[in-house]
Amino acid sequence: MPTDRPPTNLGHGPAVAREDAKGEARGNKGTGKREKESNELEIDAQEEAGEQEEYEVRVAGRSTSSAKATDVTTAFGTKRSNPTAKRGHDSYSYEEKYPEDGPYEEVAPTARVWRTHEDESGSHDSNMVEQFRDSVNLLLVSAGLFSAVVTAFVVQSSQNLQPDYAAMSASLLYELVLIQRAAANGSTVNVITSPLNPSVAFVPATTDIWVNGLWFTSLFLSLVTALVAVLVKQWLHHYAVLPSGTPRDRSLVRQFRYAGFRKWHVQVIIGLLPVVIHLALTIFLVGLVVFLHPLHAILSWIICAGTIVVYGVYMVTAVLPILFPQCPYHTPLCDLIYAAFHHSVPQVSWSLWRKDAFLDALRRRCFNDVLRHLPRIQTRSMKTLATIESESVQQMSTKLAAEALDWLFSVSSNPTIQSIVIQAIGGLPMTSEHEFFELQSYADRKAMEDMQRALLRSCLHPDEKNPGQYDRPIPGMELKVGRLLRFDVHFNDVFMWDRRIVVPDTESFELTTTINSTYWGYLADGPAGFSTLTALFKDHIRAESSSKLPLLRWSHLLRCARRGGVFSPLSPETDNDTNSFPVDLCSALLVSFGKSMEHPIQDFSSPIVLGFKDAVPYIHKEVHGNALQMFSDFIPHSLSRQLYASLSKPLKLLVVVTEFLLHRLALPESDNSHTIIRDLLITAVKQLDGEMFSFREAAAVIMVLEDILPACFIGDAPNAELTRNELCYNTILAYQHSITISPSTCSLRGLRSMVDVMTADWMHKSGYQWYQSDILCRVLAHLLANLIPDAYAVFLDKQCLEVFGNHSFHGASVRVIREYVAGIPALDEEILRQHVDYLHEPHNLFTACSILATRGFEDTDRAAIRRDITALVRLCPQAAGWGECRRKLQCLMKNHDDDFFNTQRNEFKQRLQSAEIQFGKDSIRYAIDVLNSLFNSEAYLPVS
Repeated sequence: MPTDRPPTNLGHGPAVAREDAKGEARGNKGTGKREKESNELEIDAQEEAGEQEEYEVRVAGRSTSSAKATDVTTAFGTKRSNPTAKRGHDSYSYEEKYPEDGPYEEVAPTARVWRTHEDESGSHDSNMVEQFRDSVNLLLVSAGLFSAVVTAFVVQSSQNLQPDYAAMSASLLYELVLIQRAAANGSTVNVITSPLNPSVAFVPATTDIWVNGLWFTSLFLSLVTALVAVLVKQWLHHYAVLPSGTPRDRSLVRQFRYAGFRKWHVQVIIGLLPVVIHLALTIFLVGLVVFLHPLHAILSWIICAGTIVVYGVYMVTAVLPILFPQCPYHTPLCDLIYAAFHHSVPQVSWSLWRKDAFLDALRRRCFNDVLRHLPRIQTRSMKTLATIESESVQQMSTKLAAEALDWLFSVSSNPTIQSIVIQAIGGLPMTSEHEFFELQSYADRKAMEDMQRALLRSCLHPDEKNPGQYDRPIPGMELKVGRLLRFDVHFNDVFMWDRRIVVPDTESFELTTTINSTYWGYLADGPAGFSTLTALFKDHIRAESSSKLPLLRWSHLLRCARRGGVFSPLSPETDNDTNSFPVDLCSALLVSFGKSMEHPIQDFSSPIVLGFKDAVPYIHKEVHGNALQMFSDFIPHSLSRQLYASLSKPLKLLVVVTEFLLHRLALPESDNSHTIIRDLLITAVKQLDGEMFSFREAAAVIMVLEDILPACFIGDAPNAELTRNELCYNTILAYQHSITISPSTCSLRGLRSMVDVMTADWMHKSGYQWYQSDILCRVLAHLLANLIPDAYAVFLDKQCLEVFGNHSFHGASVRVIREYVAGIPALDEEILRQHVDYLHEPHNLFTACSILATRGFEDTDRAAIRRDITALVRLCPQAAGWGECRRKLQCLMKNHDDDFFNTQRNEFKQRLQSAEIQFGKDSIRYAIDVLNSLFNSEAYLPVS
């Protein structure tokens, strides 16, 4: 008769132990013996069938050997788990442990995937069942003890629910004595009354009913808990014991039962059992208070107060793990409260745009829109407390890692453990390293330093060529030397190794870099492989693709480079254009600018070793301080010292770096340097366009951008055209973004450069430049709308109306003309006269009227045409140029000048179609009608 065979890993039986040992042997000895060991595995599998009974006993937790391994001691008859027992996933490589599957045998009954599933599910189920069994066993003991205590009280109190015949006998005897005394005294016997009446039914006191009701309920809940606990143990036994069969059959049965476990909420039932026993204790204590009140009121109130305090603390401890994931007071009740909260309390979300739309609809009294933009109520996204704990651990991982290593080093006197800790410190994220050494006292740090020296000496031997002064890593100890030297960076400012370390003849870049970057001030006549740290720092920045170091090592190199004069101040007069290091440094600073503004902190999700560009955001304070010192003479002349001092350090750096690059761009080109510098300027401008600045910061950015605009035309190399266009385009975008924040900061010089760029782009007549010019038109219109004097001065100085009139129509120019005409009356009288005279020159007047009238070649607002034309006429209705302007407009309308429309383009930069031409003529006809009405009678002309 076949016997049931459980999964292999649940009990870690002898066969599994043999398989594991062989798996480890394969990992150590290689793969040459896999075929032989695979046969041995099958033999072991056959032997396992004869060990079924012993295995099931182990699964049930009654095996003596298992008890010795995991559950050594007992308390009140319940096994107490051994916290040092091995749990969780093993460290085997299953590809080494099990042989490969044949083609199309990947999910066969004995395939590797099913054996792996058995191992992993066995480990998981073993821990789960053990946890549940421990909880149930403890509940059985608690429920038994509690039931015994309640029973003793119930036996005493239940007597009050029936007549007390002893009290009745005493009462009757007392009545007989009274009757005898009355007879002896000659008194009337009828005077003596009896409280006992056989015809009246016995009614217990209300207090007795409540006390017994509460205590019997408590006893009932306690016994129910014990009953369910016994059932749960049977369920767990059934779940753990799987039938015999192939690995696939057992895996599928296990998955079927595991899904049933979740579907039928067995975990919830087990979690509710402690809640029921706690509820029974609450009911018992309430009954105890009621029982004591008639006997002794003060004692009763003391017990009542104690009960309230205890259960108040109980509820608080149940809620604290939900609010604070690190709180250790976690019980199954916490999960139930958390789940109930998420299912009963909905999540109310009200985005900013919905809130604005709601308020706007409320002001408009549009109640349909009000209802449509109410806050959204939806079910909360459910996160388990385990997930929340995991996220909290990730957030605190840097501090926890430091505390864990500090604990391991301090509690153990084993030198190998302390050596492992010292070697591991160099692999911590930078924040964790700082946290670790903040936990150390001076004595602890000194002890660690002494141990690090001793360990390092044990890994070195004298160099053959220079035995008196230099050491070399012992072959096979190179990695350990590297780990110890990475730890040494914490002490290298106060501790200098008395002998130099020679780079070994290996191809390990990490080890070479670690040794070379450990000590500063190498001797110039050192052996091969030595380098000054200043040269090493420059080489690492140039060779970015292969130069990756820990952050602390970069920080150390920065300090050494500063001491070596790498960051000595540069000036336009002494700058050597053949020195490429400043440009390489600028490249790293500009690429990392955006991330540096976020002030990131390195943690375990970040790479441990980084290139310099990636490392800058994490050590930006040191890098920015050195770079600001280096480029301190490149502060723009247009930027006041006071304004510069008010900027943040990253923005200061961006300003001076940009000015330095502009200085280099003005020098003669060599080795394609102008293209490289333009690419860096493009990076700088993109960083400026992506940030949100304050008013003062935007003012500084505008001054820098106005310096960049003229530089877009430097260089005549054939390959420079593309980078010039891209630099110009991104500069204009950043200028538009900044000018909306601080429009009054623009200068006459910058606006002239802007109009020059616009004019040059219109002459190219390509889509890229047209869009670029449209942006400049919007910038100019914004400045005119804000009545910026320099904008009106540039408009007059650069003869913008001639620029608009000599090129094809741009829709963006409509707003420029409209804002210019609308803002002229607000100017000073003398300046006003200059602009009015300029505007009413015949050619300029026709240009302004045609642009305001046309407004594009699609459906336009006729009321806007009337408003703009009226504002133009009212500036100077007596101007002599109006007659010629009206005549030219009549010619356009009557199709006497087809060249005007043939040279225009629509918004897609294509030639106008006949319908678009006709619409333009209709708009011009309407403008003529407006002019006629204004000059004849100024009567209101209806919009049609």
